[in-house]
Amino acid sequence: MHALPFSEKAYIDIKTWDPWIGDPMPFQEYPDFPEEGFREWVDGLIQAEIIEPMIIVMPNAASEMYGFSFYTNSILNGNFEDFIVEDVVSYMDKNYRTINSPNGRSVIGNSQGGYAAIKLGMLHPDVFGVVASHSGLLYLDGVLALGQVVVAENPDGFIGPDPTKFLTSAGYAMSSAWSPNLNNPPFYVDLPFEYPSGAVILEVRNRWLEHDVFTMLDSYYTNFSSLGGVYMDAGAFDELGMNQMTLAFKQKLDAYGIPNTTEQFDGGHFNKMFSRFEFSFAFCSEHMN
Repeated sequence: MHALPFSEKAYIDIKTWDPWIGDPMPFQEYPDFPEEGFREWVDGLIQAEIIEPMIIVMPNAASEMYGFSFYTNSILNGNFEDFIVEDVVSYMDKNYRTINSPNGRSVIGNSQGGYAAIKLGMLHPDVFGVVASHSGLLYLDGVLALGQVVVAENPDGFIGPDPTKFLTSAGYAMSSAWSPNLNNPPFYVDLPFEYPSGAVILEVRNRWLEHDVFTMLDSYYTNFSSLGGVYMDAGAFDELGMNQMTLAFKQKLDAYGIPNTTEQFDGGHFNKMFSRFEFSFAFCSEHMN
């Protein structure tokens, strides 16, 4: 499941990354796309017996207004969780030679997709048996601590998303998923930060935490512990601090005694993406039945 770019082509077409790499974005390096192309690269992993033959599904989960959907059911964006868990899974089972059980199905994602992989595995262990998160947004209080940074991007006030302001645009998108408000035009969201202090608005934070996997684990740890495998990683130089958020989530898994394989690697948020997919593909291949 993709993050940037907001497309089902995120992992097969390097040109879709052009608007997101280089200033003013926080990401300065392209992902490490395999020179031979995605299909040939995966076939090579199969031929080398690194992974078993598998069907790889790459859906588009872009919201029309804000790009990021965070794979969340939203009155503003639409029901993206249902789209993945019900529509995509049902379509694949009806049209391809799948193993129609959670033991034969895993969910893997990067960034917002990494968040969604953990969340969907937590909520739907009857659908997905193994989960893998790369650079996932796994601790929302880590984002909420950035209020003053977001304010600094907006000296004229919160006047809407702006492609030159990554954190601001991401904040509107997160709000469209977790704190939509159809009575608050023109953007129909409740942002979690006061202006100009950057202080967190408690009521909005509470709405966000309903979708925070770190918080949700307290209610769904039994579901999560029933999974056949949990893999997570993040780069030591992640531009968005997802390495610290992944570590926080791992520590909570460990406290609950939930087995997990968690790694930190020498890289950033996206630039080692495919080399890390090799690890998660192999992990899921080994842990699925």
